[in-house]
Amino acid sequence: MAGLAVLLVACGSASTATVRVFKPKNAHFSNLYLQVRGAPGVVAAVEHHLLKTRTLGGFMVAAKAQGQPACTATREIGRGGPPSLQRYAGEKLRITVYGDSRVAPRVCRNFGKGLSGPQNAKVGAGGP
Repeated sequence: MAGLAVLLVACGSASTATVRVFKPKNAHFSNLYLQVRGAPGVVAAVEHHLLKTRTLGGFMVAAKAQGQPACTATREIGRGGPPSLQRYAGEKLRITVYGDSRVAPRVCRNFGKGLSGPQNAKVGAGGP
């Protein structure tokens, strides 16, 4: 019975994950997509940041990722991260970079370095 309760809690928490997909505005990187998965508030804060950044020419929301997964990384938000994310300290994000761009593995390695937490990148591992 206790095992069933744990299973139900685990299943319920997984259903609250939010997924957003972004692509660079710069046409040179048009085949690069970032899929961000995590708690709704965390993903919303990352979305706000990506829509304001100038990295890779800035980002916009995309309907869905296209191409093959190039790499996947899990990032944990640390207490020393940006003020807008500090209330999410300890939360994790999963980032999957799609596309055949040569810059994809570098994006995967570098995405989230400012979040101030452990980094577990699997460059070239593919799939979400």
